[in-house]
Amino acid sequence: MMLRSKGLLSGSITAILLRTSWPNIIGFLALMGTALVDTYFVSLISTQALLALSFSIPVWLVISAFGKGLGNALSAHYGVHLGKAEYAHARRLFANTIQLTLVVALALAGLGWLLLTPTFTLLGASSDVMPLIAQYMSIWYAAIPLLLLMVVGNKALRCHGDALSPAKIMLWASFTNFILDPILIFGWGPIVAMGIEGAALATAISWLVGLGLSMLAWKQHIGWRLTRLWHWRNDAPIREALKPMLINVRKIMAIATPATLNSLLHPIANSLIIAILARLDEAAVAAFGAAMRIETFLLIIVNGLATALAPFIAANLGSGQHSRAYKGLKISLLATFFIQTLMALPLILFSGNIAGLFSNHANVLTWLDFYLSYVPLAYGFLGVVIVTGQSLNAYRKPVASLGLNLIRVAVLMLPLVIIGQHYYQVAGAFIALPVANMMAAMIALIMVYQLRHYR
Repeated sequence: MMLRSKGLLSGSITAILLRTSWPNIIGFLALMGTALVDTYFVSLISTQALLALSFSIPVWLVISAFGKGLGNALSAHYGVHLGKAEYAHARRLFANTIQLTLVVALALAGLGWLLLTPTFTLLGASSDVMPLIAQYMSIWYAAIPLLLLMVVGNKALRCHGDALSPAKIMLWASFTNFILDPILIFGWGPIVAMGIEGAALATAISWLVGLGLSMLAWKQHIGWRLTRLWHWRNDAPIREALKPMLINVRKIMAIATPATLNSLLHPIANSLIIAILARLDEAAVAAFGAAMRIETFLLIIVNGLATALAPFIAANLGSGQHSRAYKGLKISLLATFFIQTLMALPLILFSGNIAGLFSNHANVLTWLDFYLSYVPLAYGFLGVVIVTGQSLNAYRKPVASLGLNLIRVAVLMLPLVIIGQHYYQVAGAFIALPVANMMAAMIALIMVYQLRHYR
């Protein structure tokens, strides 16, 4: 095992978090690049094909929420076992989590396939687009196990202090998708054009490549092989053989369930805000959509840091270094606040110029300019909420993490948006967002302060 040699338990905390954060950022950029490549090539097929691809986004968010939930749960428990040098327990936990992930992924794929038509009808897909959606999603659903196994397995690699391997894996997967997209969509040589089905197949193959590389890394760091996916002592009764597995599954589900719900809150909140804005001004909806794309890019750094911080905290808690884990959290919160605030300044100062890059429609420009002039003021506070939420999972307090985000979304953000739009229309709705983030950050800091005596 390579945990201590990678420096999670000793050495400069700042240096460790820097070393393990930047590969995560590269991995997130690779994911964004894959989405952009798919969007570009599918748009060359037809507008209808692009519309069909757009309908897959809500489903993607739901599936990725399950991956994040299971991955965060594995990271919290696996890192503690490594910190305690309980390597046999760590390997067993990893194997059981992979088994659970496979079962969940197959269930999601089966449900998605069975409910394909009702799901997208509910999302508003017309009969003209439905055949294209069915072509794309039939292949995409079948590839869900490849994606979730890769995502969850990469979380375990980060617990060993190896953030570089997951980044390389995501880059290779993204590169594979980039090469295969035009070949499978439009055909090349003996390969016939497959249209939107080719885009789905390229994505599936890229995930297969990523999972294959992940498995090689699992063997190196964890000593895990595919032959160990299902195994127990042949001489043990089934109940006794299953007992350790069921214990681990319960441990994982105790964190994965609230963590998955946590990941779903943000897209649900955005959907409700869009519904509110749509009643006021369609141009505001377009502006909000563009702002969300900008915000996703700007929050890459804080998400990279939060992803690196979780295994750091879990490992140090496991080794009994509670003050070191807490110090890492405090350093991350300070860094997040100042970095995100500094990154917001160009948006605020050049809001009009940046808005012009996304639209030439007068009303869209007006609302996007307004959004970028005020909402980024609280990006530092939003970063504090994100880092705190991830850290609470690492402290094995998933319900507290879910509670924090429920307060931010259901108690603060949505009521403030409703009140704001009632009195000041779109402007009031937009101003409510930074106010909610600031208030949520204050609550997050109180929760962080309560962790100082965690044992």
